[in-house]
Amino acid sequence: TGVNVDLPVGIHRLQAGNPSGATVPLLRAARLTHDEGRFAVSLNACRMGVQAADQAEGVSARAEARICQAQTLLSSGATEEAIQIIREAQQIGHLDRRTQARLLVCMAHAEENLGRLEEAKRLLENAETTFEATRDREGLIDTAEAIGRVYRLEGRPVDAARRYAKMLRLNRGDKRTEVQALHGLVDSRVASGRLEGINPLVQRLREAALATGDTRRIAKATFVAGLVRLALEDFEDAE
Repeated sequence: TGVNVDLPVGIHRLQAGNPSGATVPLLRAARLTHDEGRFAVSLNACRMGVQAADQAEGVSARAEARICQAQTLLSSGATEEAIQIIREAQQIGHLDRRTQARLLVCMAHAEENLGRLEEAKRLLENAETTFEATRDREGLIDTAEAIGRVYRLEGRPVDAARRYAKMLRLNRGDKRTEVQALHGLVDSRVASGRLEGINPLVQRLREAALATGDTRRIAKATFVAGLVRLALEDFEDAE
């Protein structure tokens, strides 16, 4: 896999005194292992990526390395440490609007972890405004997913479903993003009792999950398909 190449290449270049050549493979390995749920490996790669970026890169790249680190810390539940990293990144120097907005998304995730959902939503809406102004599709996908997640936590599954549908519309063939969007959409529709026409979405979710080859995504798709089956049986019984 990519990480089997990127991580040793990045480590070798950093140790050989070539930090500028180490930053990209280290952060690529960090993102991939984060995506696979291997947070300890990801965090190690992030820390080396930050070290390499600090030695060789400009302010935006140094901030991006810290965004990567903060995302892994947030996913592993180390929220306070993540907040420190985000604040450190915000103070590096003059950052472009996109990088500032990405830091807002990270801080919103921290606020969500701490149960401060209104503040999380405010930060995400600010980030979304910047992504719309800069036509940053990737950023808009991230904010759509994050706001959808907040709506689900607030018990607003209809609003959440709209956000996941937007995420799906913005996606351009990335199967991992498709799985996340469909999972959120199906889960939200089950929660709101909107089951009409849901089976094609479930089938699409399962196909997209299989296409990623990721056992975690396949398991999540299978689980949500089971929830739909139970919900449909209850609905038919109620009729």
